[in-house]
Amino acid sequence: MNIAYFDLFCGLSGDMTLGALVDAGLPLAELKRGLATLQLKGYALSSRRVLKHSVSATKVDVTIAGHRQEPRSHEHSPHHGGDHGHSHTSLKVILSLIKRSGLPAEVKESASDCFIRLGRVEGKIHGVDPMKVTFHEVGAIDSIVDIVGSCLGFHLLKVKEVYCSPVPIAHGEIQTRHGRLPNPGPAAMGLLGGFPLVRVDIDREILTPTGAALLSTLVREPGRFPDMTLRSIGWGAGEWDLPQRANVSRLLLGETTTSERSDTVFLIETNLDNASGELVGYLFEKLLAAGALDVYTTPVQMKKCRPGVKVSVLAAPSTRAVVEDILLRETPTFGLRRTFMERSKLDRTEDLVATRYGKIRLKVGRLAGKTIKASPEYEDCRIAAQRHGVPLAKVTEAAREAWKKDGRKSR
Repeated sequence: MNIAYFDLFCGLSGDMTLGALVDAGLPLAELKRGLATLQLKGYALSSRRVLKHSVSATKVDVTIAGHRQEPRSHEHSPHHGGDHGHSHTSLKVILSLIKRSGLPAEVKESASDCFIRLGRVEGKIHGVDPMKVTFHEVGAIDSIVDIVGSCLGFHLLKVKEVYCSPVPIAHGEIQTRHGRLPNPGPAAMGLLGGFPLVRVDIDREILTPTGAALLSTLVREPGRFPDMTLRSIGWGAGEWDLPQRANVSRLLLGETTTSERSDTVFLIETNLDNASGELVGYLFEKLLAAGALDVYTTPVQMKKCRPGVKVSVLAAPSTRAVVEDILLRETPTFGLRRTFMERSKLDRTEDLVATRYGKIRLKVGRLAGKTIKASPEYEDCRIAAQRHGVPLAKVTEAAREAWKKDGRKSR
């Protein structure tokens, strides 16, 4: 499976995203052909090589007919009224434009989702209905090309999952059509819920609302570097020439690791000496339903010689927050401990065998391409044992024997 990782070295904007995609191997001609189905007029799309702190990167430019090319860092931010000397495009019109286009359904969905997220956060900030949020004439074209083009680019490169580094947060102020605002702007910050942030000593707007909207829509697990086989690297250039660092974003394209695999998890724990057995049992069900990878308890001796229980939960980075919320809300605890861990796993596949008790699925583990073990699925064995009125162990053993007899162990 193709995956991508954004190294947000110096933030992200829509044109930086397009530049990184083109630099990583997306043909500009294919991008143009796809965008042509939008029936969006009055712009030209081009790319050029630029140097940022001696790093060669791709700069993608959207040139609007009759308008001077200027830095686009906050120019395409949504607008919500006023400025009657210029035309504005509503979110509703943009969504309709995407819907009527000849783009693939997957691209329509992700691009529309991106605009809806942008409209919601702007609507909340300005106290207006999201559908009444409008984009300035020039900014609307920029935003449409940036967002739709980025979603199309990932689709054309067959990327199924996107990850990213922690998001760098600059400081200072930015000048917008609504006056001076803190940097990053309210819209960009409002889109970063759940993203790990890191401060950088830069007083320019390096994260635009469009860049934040793309991250919010496309990124699966913020802050996690995925296990991948690297295929290509793309450098996307921004508008700024900064003394502190190169204004670029790096995009890594690759494939998920298919042999022996590893990933990262959080171990989240808390000690309880005032929780009933019923509560702990309920907690197990709720945590597993929320996506916890494993839940277990350990007897512990707590302060004042009280017997207690340590609740331990393994959770993927993407579910850490919801797991911690459940533990804090559902138990008497006032605090949690968490440890970021790496783990190694066998490459796993599923097999199906026929036994005298019916068909049973097995989880098969492989290491370095060689099968080393198989484990019958408990639920299949439980149902078969109940149906035939035999011990669970008999069904489990029959499944293992059938798997060995069929010669699957040697594959």
